[in-house]
Amino acid sequence: MKTFRHYVGDSFQNLNEAKMGNCFEVVGKAIMHNLMTMDEKEANEYEVVHAFVRGEGSLEGKRFVHAWIEHKGNVIDKANGNNITLPIKVYYNLGQVEHNEKGAYAKYDRRTAQRNMGKYGHYGPWNEIDDSLHEGAIPDTKREIGKQKIRLSKDMKDILLDRGE
Repeated sequence: MKTFRHYVGDSFQNLNEAKMGNCFEVVGKAIMHNLMTMDEKEANEYEVVHAFVRGEGSLEGKRFVHAWIEHKGNVIDKANGNNITLPIKVYYNLGQVEHNEKGAYAKYDRRTAQRNMGKYGHYGPWNEIDDSLHEGAIPDTKREIGKQKIRLSKDMKDILLDRGE
């Protein structure tokens, strides 16, 4: 079976989120960037996904929540300095994403993601993800999993309020 490393080389962190663990923040900031730099039609082509994935390497056998962006049939995953673009079907297969499992998968259009950031005051995950679905030894150190519920800065909150999101 091909792994993420096969598709993107050795620079990929194996969905490990080690070092920075910044998937939610990277996705949230990218969606905010789209809001400020693209026309509305183009910005609306991007969607945010929060979902459980199965890790590789040191996280093999562990299931944890991760975040990425989808655009025109592809996953864009820039967590931890990576720059991964794969077809959705390939990414979901490699990460063993269960998009039909309740509490394991949530997809948001651009407006809903921005609204949720404003409502909850953080980048995610939000209420649709069920933390009880972690499997195996849950990554339990800051180096093992993405930082969740990172608070938005005052500037980010102000941008959302100014835009009516």
